[in-house]
Amino acid sequence: MSEVVQKVAIAAACEHPDSAPLPERVCGVDTRTRLHKTLEKKGYEVVADEAGADEIVEPCRIYAGDQQLSLCKDGLREVETQLLLSLRKNVDGMVARHLNRKISGWVSRMVMNTGVRPNHVTLFTIVLGVLAGPAVAMGTWAWGVVGAGLLQLQSILDGVDGELSRLKFQGSKLGEWHDTVSDDISNLSFFAGATYVATEPW
Repeated sequence: MSEVVQKVAIAAACEHPDSAPLPERVCGVDTRTRLHKTLEKKGYEVVADEAGADEIVEPCRIYAGDQQLSLCKDGLREVETQLLLSLRKNVDGMVARHLNRKISGWVSRMVMNTGVRPNHVTLFTIVLGVLAGPAVAMGTWAWGVVGAGLLQLQSILDGVDGELSRLKFQGSKLGEWHDTVSDDISNLSFFAGATYVATEPW
């Protein structure tokens, strides 16, 4: 027996009497497009005809994880904050949860309304990771700190591409592959540099 798909239509406007004009974009995505894509990801069929819909939702509704927020009532800043918080993963370790995610979330907020795409960030993290190896291979304490710092910065920004892809619905198989390659290249470069230093008598 096939599962019945609920049909949902997006209303032309919000019906709240105290509603303010809706922002055109939320986290770099048109508000109606965000709602449309989110509903589809949740398994609904989005239809244009309200008469043929099982449910009609207002365009000011925003889903952030399991939460339903209203742009009209909660405001753009709160909605964006909750969307960013919803990107955190339960599997994040202590450093990722208390350091990396805090910084990557701040960076994502800074760039989410620009033309920066997830793959742009991934390419930048690859450059950082590659530079970490030659830095630590210089063999001095100071260069070792620089190399380790570059590797940690790569790890922090590695979260930004995933956050942007989910925020802006720009995820792709190619992007996932780039992300994996970025981690592998960065680790290989750093430990190759560290190994080179360890084998030198000085």
